[in-house]
Amino acid sequence: SKDKSKGGRPGFDRLMMFKALIIQGLYNLSDDQLEYQIIDRASFKRFLELKKSDKVPDSKTFWNFREQLIEKELITTSLSDALNQTYKLLSVFCRGKTGYFSKLLIKMAQVIKTAVVANFQYA
Repeated sequence: SKDKSKGGRPGFDRLMMFKALIIQGLYNLSDDQLEYQIIDRASFKRFLELKKSDKVPDSKTFWNFREQLIEKELITTSLSDALNQTYKLLSVFCRGKTGYFSKLLIKMAQVIKTAVVANFQYA
């Protein structure tokens, strides 16, 4: 565990990071592809509530965040599989309704954050 009193760059918002993992699972992206797509796609930035000028986490940051969640047993393979199935169902039911789909994903991320990530300390 790192000593936060030594300074350094502040960490990224946990909800934003978790929502990025949702995008990653939904679009089956590698960590490198996730970083690129967030930079490239305005819709991803809107979903993550990032402004044009905001710094986007790099691929290593996404990898570290996911590994910390796994290490702290806040996510598991079975949870990941369940989320992937949920994304697939949502995408079928919301086909052609991207605004509605985005609202559902945002609500889903908020519920998951409350249930799973609320006490997670991102180092």
